[in-house]
Amino acid sequence: MEQITKKQHFIPEFYLKNFCADDGKLAVYNCKYNDFGDRKTPAQICYEKYLYETKVDPDSDAENFVLVNEVENNLRDKETIYRDCIARILYTCSSTKDKRKDICSDDDIKILNDFVANMLLRNPLLYNKVDDSDLIRETLNSEDYVESIEFLTELTGYEPEAILRFILNLDSTDSDLKDSMANLLKKQISKFGFTFFVSDNKRFVFGEFPFAIHMNKSNRFDKILIPLSPTCLLMYHRHPTCNKMIIVNDYDVNVYNKLLSNISVSKSKRLFAQKEEDIENVLKFRGEIND
Repeated sequence: MEQITKKQHFIPEFYLKNFCADDGKLAVYNCKYNDFGDRKTPAQICYEKYLYETKVDPDSDAENFVLVNEVENNLRDKETIYRDCIARILYTCSSTKDKRKDICSDDDIKILNDFVANMLLRNPLLYNKVDDSDLIRETLNSEDYVESIEFLTELTGYEPEAILRFILNLDSTDSDLKDSMANLLKKQISKFGFTFFVSDNKRFVFGEFPFAIHMNKSNRFDKILIPLSPTCLLMYHRHPTCNKMIIVNDYDVNVYNKLLSNISVSKSKRLFAQKEEDIENVLKFRGEIND
């Protein structure tokens, strides 16, 4: 039997490694106590115990799960693809001098859209395990599910309710499933334009929810920001400009970092950056500490 992965990262380790300093660690700021803790390695942060596992019995304290590591392994396989794609993007952004140059290939654009959808939905802020008994019963009575659930129950030996909870939870993270939430979100993201903002001085920070999301007056996504490295920020937007790089100054970095560090929106308990001074700069800009 496969050994279960207890520490399941909602921010992938490959992503966190992009922000590490030479010591292989990141600066960590505790937003509740307003102080810096010890510097941490990617393995030590941004995970929850058994986050993506589905309990056989949701009311039991027993650590008994349906198809252990299935979601975790699926995420890990995708992370290799995401890692290589972002590495290519960062290399192009750091090496090109031509602002008219497209940064991503068509294939990498698809991977990037998948990555952003995956990062949104796997985060505990948005990832909600399905334990709604009424929903489970309603779905089990649906003709569309009865035959397939019965087959999977016979194949795996798990009860129908447990199998269905697993399927519904998998729906949140697997964009390869045609009608999954992950695939639908990826399609919506692909309708946006996107730009890479590159800084040659001040560095970007991020929280446990590494996004800043701006909604317009119609309550629709207007902008989605996520840093890809200390010096590169990805922004999805409704502007037609797409797949280009823009050099930003220190003030722009401060503005974006203020959005990324908005604790009331992101629900982050901690902020992360390559160096402590990066977070201190954000706090100064927000007026939370003095020079």
